[in-house]
Amino acid sequence: MPFDHLIQNINLPDGTDGVDVGIREEKIIAVEKNLDAEASVTTDGSNCMLSPPFVDSHFLTYKSSSRLRPIVKIRTFSEFID
Repeated sequence: MPFDHLIQNINLPDGTDGVDVGIREEKIIAVEKNLDAEASVTTDGSNCMLSPPFVDSHFLTYKSSSRLRPIVKIRTFSEFID
């Protein structure tokens, strides 16, 4: 089965070493050791790791939930100690 891109000898986060990854139409189609297939582009993945994307789920709702008005009233230092 031909691939658009074949990455050989790549490491996985679970500790599996020397895995080949076949990609077709920007999707991972096969992940196995010693994948015997042809590809338009072949990349040596030695000393590299293939992992899922890292997503930064951090977001701020401070201004969006308060309609651009501050939630906390800004006070001076003397107001806090009174």
